[in-house]
Amino acid sequence: MRGLWIATVLVLLALPSPRAGAQVFGASGAEFQVNTTTTGNQYGSAVGIDAYGKFFVTWMGPDGDNTGSFGRRFEPNGSPIDPLQFRINSNTTGRVDHVGAAGHASGGFVVVWERMESNGDVHAFGQRYDAAGELGGPFQADSSTPGDYPNPAVASDDLGDFVVVWQGPFLDGVTEQRYNSQGTPLGATSSSTKRWRAISSRFPPSAGPGPANTSSSGRGAATSTDGATRAPALL
Repeated sequence: MRGLWIATVLVLLALPSPRAGAQVFGASGAEFQVNTTTTGNQYGSAVGIDAYGKFFVTWMGPDGDNTGSFGRRFEPNGSPIDPLQFRINSNTTGRVDHVGAAGHASGGFVVVWERMESNGDVHAFGQRYDAAGELGGPFQADSSTPGDYPNPAVASDDLGDFVVVWQGPFLDGVTEQRYNSQGTPLGATSSSTKRWRAISSRFPPSAGPGPANTSSSGRGAATSTDGATRAPALL
C-alpha cells in the first residue's frame, strides 16, 4: 500500500521561484501550490509519504538570515493538513541546503537538512514529526567534527526506525547513523571510504535500517557507484 502512494505523488520544484508546486496523480491531476509565503525564491524540494498516503513536502526558502527549511503536510488527495507552511529549522543562523524527508507506517515523518555555520562548517540535522506535529527538537546527525560534506538523506522503515546518511568524512565517502522510532541513536556512526549511492527509502519491518552495504535485498541502504563521486541520496 505504501509503495502505491509513493508512486502516485510527484513534487515539482525545478527552478527557484516564489511558488513551490506539487501534483498528485491518481486522486487528482491538478497541480497545486505548496507554499503559503511567496516572498523570495522557494526551491530544492523533497517529499516523504506515510503508509496512509499522507505526504510531507519540504523545501528551502528565505528565513530572515539566509535560507531555511520549510514544510507542509497534505492528505492523499492533496488537501492541506497544515493551513500554513512552517519553518523546520529552529536555528536561523547560517545557510540551509539539501533537504530530505521520509514517512513511515505509523503516520510520522523525519525531515533532514544541511546547515552551513558562520565559520564554514557544514552539519546534518533532522526533525521528527507525528500527526500532532514536532516530536522533540532538532537533532544533529553528524558529530561536531568540522567538515563541509554532509548532503544528508533519510529513509525509514514501517516501525518508524530510520537511518540518516551524509557525505563524508571524505569527499568520496559516506557516513550513516541509525535511530529507533523514538529518535535514539542505534550504535555509533558507520563510515565507508568507497563511493556509495543509497538506493532504498524503505526497509523490511523485521530488519530495520542496516549498515550501508552492497546487498540488493532491501536490507542495505546503499550500493557502490562507479565514476565521479556522488552525494548520498535515498530514492
